[in-house]
Amino acid sequence: MSFSLEIDYPIERMEQNRKRAKARQSYDYHDRVPVAFCFVPRFFTPIFGIPYNEIFKDIETQYHRLLQFAKYRIENIPDDSYCFEPTVVVQPYFDNVIEADAFGAEIIYPENETVHLSTR
Repeated sequence: MSFSLEIDYPIERMEQNRKRAKARQSYDYHDRVPVAFCFVPRFFTPIFGIPYNEIFKDIETQYHRLLQFAKYRIENIPDDSYCFEPTVVVQPYFDNVIEADAFGAEIIYPENETVHLSTR
């Protein structure tokens, strides 16, 4: 499985992000306080016009979508915490249901509410 995405983000900005993060670790600052947002895949699905449960269809779909979400985030959301180097890292996303699914519970991924276990 291989995907290729071109991400437009200058190396200089990556370096500034890295310097801000390093300064923060020592309770200092580089040129300003770093900005960091917490985004989950549910935020990006309406932007891409896909149903939320699409990202749970299979691992290849999820991997591709998470890379697309990362690209969108890097190019469109001014955030110092996500892009420090020319490597993008994504990992499987389970939306806090790992424990329930491991015990055989049917998981429903609704569009407009929190994930929940099926009561069927």
